[in-house]
Amino acid sequence: HEDIFNHMNNYRRGMLPPCFFIHGKAGNGKTMLLYIIAKHCAMNGFNVKYAHHWHLFENHKKSWNDTTLKNKNYLDEFLSGVDILLLDEFGGLGGGTSNFTDWFKNTSIEFLGTIYEKYKAGSLSVVMTSNLKPYEIIRKVLNNNNSAESRLDHMFPDPIELKADDQRRKRNHKSKWSNQF
Repeated sequence: HEDIFNHMNNYRRGMLPPCFFIHGKAGNGKTMLLYIIAKHCAMNGFNVKYAHHWHLFENHKKSWNDTTLKNKNYLDEFLSGVDILLLDEFGGLGGGTSNFTDWFKNTSIEFLGTIYEKYKAGSLSVVMTSNLKPYEIIRKVLNNNNSAESRLDHMFPDPIELKADDQRRKRNHKSKWSNQF
């Protein structure tokens, strides 16, 4: 956690920080790290936007009936003026399901393309989190799309795995929500 934050700390408005992809098990601090990065970057003059992958898609669907967005790309509008995108839970909460719809996969690929173009133009930095490992994202979410994999590899050449325990649970706690008592 500290390495990512310290690295982000070296950047001020006018010089975008690098992109990070952070993955790991649920509850190990990925989203909390995003909140810390968001606060720090906003205090340093960056325009920061936080989005949850699934909620971004739900808002995209709602935009289909928005007459003010006619002939405009929803994600372009969403990212207008944004310096740093914090994209949480890529692949859905907890890694989503094993049966992503074709629409979800195709839209994820489209969104990744739009995000990549802004990154490549030097106008967007991205910090993305997921419960899925990088190869699982390629296989499950992005349908083994070579172009999507190439874009992710270019933006996030060194994915970071957080290995902390679930911070939401007390030590030695047995969940009442599981049949594994």
